[in-house]
Amino acid sequence: MSSTETRSMTATERTIADIWSGLFGTGITDPDADFFALGGTSLTAVKFLARVEDRFGEDALLPETLYEDARLGALAAAIDSAVAAGGTEATAGDGDGAADAG
Repeated sequence: MSSTETRSMTATERTIADIWSGLFGTGITDPDADFFALGGTSLTAVKFLARVEDRFGEDALLPETLYEDARLGALAAAIDSAVAAGGTEATAGDGDGAADAG
């Protein structure tokens, strides 16, 4: 399988790829990479979701979202949507916290 110049990943995709690299022990560079095709199990999913919560905030990625479309790009888009909706505390790479400072 050759990597014929895949598009560059977003900050959220790179964060997920980093998490997956730690879980699966291999570098992830393809936004179309699939969590379960890489060897993800229900136990790995729990670990992944916990790390996503640590990085992006609670409810940034619901478990059912992982099971509906386990591709890295789709999961990143779901996280970005949740963060944009304001229900989480994003820490992926954009340190622009324009939220209420309390």
